[in-house]
Amino acid sequence: IIPIYGLYYNYNNTVVITAISNGNIQETTLNLKTDGNIDGLPIINVEKDINENNITNGFTFMVSQDSMLPFAIDKDGEIRWYYTDSIGTVGFKEMKNGHFLIGSTQEGNSLLSTMSVYEIDLLGRIYTEYYTEGGIHHEAEEGYNGNLIFAISKFGSNTINDCIVEMAPATGETVRSWDMAEIMGGVLEPNSVWPTGLANSSNWFHNNSVELINENGKDYVLVSSRHQSLVIKFEADNPDNIVWVIGDHDQVPEKLQPYLLKPIGEGFEWQYAQHAPLQLSNGDIMLFDNGCYRSKNETNAVSPSDNYSRAVIYHIDQEAMTIEQIWQYGKELGNTIYATYVGDVDELDENHYLINFGGICKDENGNATDDITGSIRQSHIVEIKNNNIVWQVDISSNDKSNTGSIYRVEKINKSIFNRDDYTQYNKIVIVNAN
Repeated sequence: IIPIYGLYYNYNNTVVITAISNGNIQETTLNLKTDGNIDGLPIINVEKDINENNITNGFTFMVSQDSMLPFAIDKDGEIRWYYTDSIGTVGFKEMKNGHFLIGSTQEGNSLLSTMSVYEIDLLGRIYTEYYTEGGIHHEAEEGYNGNLIFAISKFGSNTINDCIVEMAPATGETVRSWDMAEIMGGVLEPNSVWPTGLANSSNWFHNNSVELINENGKDYVLVSSRHQSLVIKFEADNPDNIVWVIGDHDQVPEKLQPYLLKPIGEGFEWQYAQHAPLQLSNGDIMLFDNGCYRSKNETNAVSPSDNYSRAVIYHIDQEAMTIEQIWQYGKELGNTIYATYVGDVDELDENHYLINFGGICKDENGNATDDITGSIRQSHIVEIKNNNIVWQVDISSNDKSNTGSIYRVEKINKSIFNRDDYTQYNKIVIVNAN
């Protein structure tokens, strides 16, 4: 079996296969026509006038939030890979073995969830399927220790999107689990600024990101709550040991108040309804600040026409319990790329970031809006190195469906296409959480 990846979408690709044996060379030329009729793919427009010398080598993988189809583009915006099934809202994450974690096609028991996660290769072959009872949503990734980290909803609970589990991939054994209601002192109401609907007493926390961090031999969990506009860091083996909390001090539960960070420095702003916080290689915290309402209460709420989204980096002094804003990108662009929902940030290298303004919503007149369901949805993705934009792509909906919003983006090196083990394939393994 000779796997062939990276063919151009909707194109008659010419592929040359070269065989070398005992100094003899034999070549075969194939013409491979790829499909061009996939409804769930959006319109892609790459800014051509940007200097490409500093672009990271590889393809950018992403998932349309509306059609839930994963696909990958090259630096020119050409589609070079796609998955033919809609998947659950967990993004597309590379594993250490070169495989990928994606949501399965089985709808979960709660909003935005899938019953299981597939481990696949780029041919779409499923190696393992990981199940949980309550459903997996928003986050499925391989931790630094090789265990799998899932954001889940607890089966049989009256609340959703507020628990986390660490699973041993070989057995499905639960290594550790965390209930955010217990950590925060009980189930809370969403911040009062939220309209009824998505944010309610059931979906009070809305965990959209989890990262397992090891510092000096001790594990910590970094978790993001959209509906509380808080980022919380706590000790994995002793979750009552909360390290700090990032967020506007308004409407914070009593249990968390001692751990609120104090802002210092000029130009500081809190984040609101954030996505994808991560700890950078130097220890700072980066996240995507959607900025919904720029407040936790209706009195001070900012309208979409005056709002903005941004990537932001905070420096935290854990001993002094202070937080300082040291970098941001996006505020200067105003409401043009205000993303009322979804978004992503990734560190590619030192001072080198990939940023996804994933849920830009416009009304029929092209004005920014917080109305997701009634909007025309778009995304704006930039790669920034040393404060210079080196790559920029705009994603818009096609004329058949509203496919322009992008949940997560991942830049993956082209060397992934050279793996010898992709010629090997074993029967699928099903792992149930226990």
